[in-house]
Amino acid sequence: MYFFVEQLVVDTVQGLPQEHQQFIAQTIQTDLTGWRRKVKEISTLSETFEVAVLDLWYRNSRIAAGRGDSLNAHDFAQLFVDNYFVDDSQIDVWAPGALEAAKERVAAAQALERMQRQ
Repeated sequence: MYFFVEQLVVDTVQGLPQEHQQFIAQTIQTDLTGWRRKVKEISTLSETFEVAVLDLWYRNSRIAAGRGDSLNAHDFAQLFVDNYFVDDSQIDVWAPGALEAAKERVAAAQALERMQRQ
């Protein structure tokens, strides 16, 4: 299941090609539109999993850019999943107000991305 969670992380931050999505959907016996939901269900991921992924992705991307570097989505996914599944992981554990703050950071980063593409 680790592989599929990694693919979910990659899809969340940059999108997976449709043929990869189809492979995953066929492997876990679901349709193309349901593979993300089924991976989350099988792996018992929370409803806020994507927020945690995107919040760390944008934060770490900003840090890397400050060093004149960029993040690789696959490397990020491996590190994220490694840290997500350790005992007592605090990834995707939200203190009061932290989830709302993370959603705001993600929304601001996504708005900036949209502006930069225009």
